[in-house]
Amino acid sequence: MSVAENVALVPTLLKWQKARIEERVVELLDMVGLPYEEFSKRMPEQLSGGQRQRIGLARALAGAPEILLMDEPFGALDPITREEMQNEFLSLQETLKKTVLFVTHDIFEAVKVADRIVVMRDGRIEQVAEPAKLVAEPANEFVEGFLGQHRFQLSLLTVRLGDVFPLNQKTAAVGPPPAGTELRCDLTLLEALDKFKSQRIRSLPVVSKNKKSWFMLEREALINKINLLLGEGATQQKGDEK
Repeated sequence: MSVAENVALVPTLLKWQKARIEERVVELLDMVGLPYEEFSKRMPEQLSGGQRQRIGLARALAGAPEILLMDEPFGALDPITREEMQNEFLSLQETLKKTVLFVTHDIFEAVKVADRIVVMRDGRIEQVAEPAKLVAEPANEFVEGFLGQHRFQLSLLTVRLGDVFPLNQKTAAVGPPPAGTELRCDLTLLEALDKFKSQRIRSLPVVSKNKKSWFMLEREALINKINLLLGEGATQQKGDEK
């Protein structure tokens, strides 16, 4: 089936009117960043892995379900595409406001995308908590072992740039930021730190969600903020950075 036929599958089974189905397909393809005119007639073999995942998400949303089950939705993707899809999922969720049961074996992915995390073992619930509380206060040895040696990095995934460096009229510039790599205000501190490491640069622009305002963030300012938030663990990370 073509892209449009894939997305229209559930509304067709629900016997929606043809005009309503087409309107919904156009809406969803635009929502996942695959414009109808360009992608509607394409076949699966003409799409990249990331594009196929977007079509799968659009198809799942087509019937306007109240609850969405996503079982390892990004597990088969390469790391870069996986991160892009996680970010797109978070952006879409701000608009959709859906209840999503997101199944994953990747604790980093869980901490990044979840409002609440349920840790299970052999079909039994070990802990239910918000990401920050789960990382800071594991309920038992099993949860603590599941977090492993990654608790410091995971704690950096529970805080976003916009939480600690809010854009306001006093600090933000108006207009497009400098060309090149930029940091979205909804990036986590860990993701922002990784951007600085990969770019090997001392400052990067942090942009608002609507990209209408921005400010320059110094690498040292980010590390200092991490030190304040995380204490001794962050001091060790600063040593690693050097």
